[in-house]
Amino acid sequence: PKKQQQPPGVCLVATGPGSVALTVPQAKLVDHRRGRTATEVFDGFSAVLPPDSSQNDIFTQVMNPLVDEFLGGKSGLLVAMGPTGSGKTHTVFGTARNPGLVPLTLQKIFTAADESEGGNQSPRLFYLSMFEILCEGKGERILDLLSDAAELVLQQSATIKGLKEVAISSAMDAESLVSRGMLKRSTAATDANSESSRSQCIITIRAVHKTVDQKSEHPTSGSVLTIADLAGAERKKNTGNKGSRLLESNFINNTSMVFGLCLRALLDHQKNQKKTLEKHFKNSMLTRYLKDYLEGRKKMTLILNVKPGEDDYADTSYLLRQASPYMKIRYTSLDESSDLVSQKRTNVSLVCQENKKRRKVNKPEPEVVTAEEKELQRVSRSEQIMKNLFNALWTVSKQKISESEVAAKSMRELLKDKDIEILELKKELDDLKSRCSHVKQNDAASIAISSVSQTDLASALDNVHLSTELVQKISEESTYSDPEMSSAYRDMTEKSVDCDTSVANLIDEQELSSRYLKRKRNHALLMLLNPSAI
Repeated sequence: PKKQQQPPGVCLVATGPGSVALTVPQAKLVDHRRGRTATEVFDGFSAVLPPDSSQNDIFTQVMNPLVDEFLGGKSGLLVAMGPTGSGKTHTVFGTARNPGLVPLTLQKIFTAADESEGGNQSPRLFYLSMFEILCEGKGERILDLLSDAAELVLQQSATIKGLKEVAISSAMDAESLVSRGMLKRSTAATDANSESSRSQCIITIRAVHKTVDQKSEHPTSGSVLTIADLAGAERKKNTGNKGSRLLESNFINNTSMVFGLCLRALLDHQKNQKKTLEKHFKNSMLTRYLKDYLEGRKKMTLILNVKPGEDDYADTSYLLRQASPYMKIRYTSLDESSDLVSQKRTNVSLVCQENKKRRKVNKPEPEVVTAEEKELQRVSRSEQIMKNLFNALWTVSKQKISESEVAAKSMRELLKDKDIEILELKKELDDLKSRCSHVKQNDAASIAISSVSQTDLASALDNVHLSTELVQKISEESTYSDPEMSSAYRDMTEKSVDCDTSVANLIDEQELSSRYLKRKRNHALLMLLNPSAI
């Protein structure tokens, strides 16, 4: 076949009924050599719809099989995902002149319902609900688009408490409800999209079959068709979001990431059954609501909305590389147990209601209990209470006794240690007293010696002074008579000076020794008066 020429400014083209080719723009090529291009082919899709496809073509290829299974009693899910501004909301809802998947689905449902009424099939009722999951600070919140309910709670059974379901009888009534809900949906303008969706919008259509009895009519089974329009993933440099818009972008990107992780975990589990299915759905409110579909128990169809322009190459390549492996997920062994469980719950609730009515009409006769039986029951109950109380008191007392024994043992050990310390302190005190008595005797002897030495020093000083005076007189008389006498005089004076210095040194040593003795005496007295100061 001839190669399809790629129009200018386009990086994505359809190469077959289930494959596309993505070409890297010249501005983003690493190797800019002439004639060198990089093209990547993605295949395995159920259908590839080019930009010139109509809404009816998309409905026929994508939504029609889900609607047929829904009318046959099986639940299904359609999810539209892609980058911001790729046409997801237009594909799902469309316009008044060009209706999307939701209006076309409602038209087919009521057309099939009108046809079935003429046959032998049981009549059916349809209920519509519409809500959105949006960002609230750093958390998530559910907003009912068909009522003014403020508090909606997502329960563990993947049902929303407080969500309003409106009974619909025609396609026109259902479309008016959807239009009214779209007016309440959160949208805002960004640099990438003038009317960007800021929430995950979900529409559910529930079909209920009815069986008419003679007494009452109750729904016996139900299937649910869910359509989800996810907000598009955004890049900050393309949208220019700031403040609250940036928080919304983080919420949208995080929800898309968790949704992709759930599908990747399902694919890995199908490839290897021994590998446990990871519970990524717990990280987002949207995935918790769609848990049955993300775990492979119900069928899901995924629409990838991509933009083929070269400027959108980064978003397109990221989405195709992320979502192309999801095409390998197979829903061969669908588990309809959830529908059966819901049917059983409704049947059980109806049976309970009927039983209550019967109980009101036919009240059973009260049982007759004698006084002896009442007394025996009372005595046995009191005995059981006393037995339980005794067991509790016994366990508490045993615990207290064991604790007190441990405490007494520790106290005995502590007293032994204290007695040993007291004996050691007494021995030290006796040693100190003996030492103090010896020191006192030594101090008395040293004081006597010092007094004797002081008297000797005083007499020696007097003798020295007398000798120096005598020498001076002799020198004065003999200085002028004989030169030899003058030299002798010099010798005598020098010797007297030496004697004076030696005497001064002795005085200093005596003062030091007296100070030392005084300190020793004071220390000994201190030890005698206060032994604990040591």
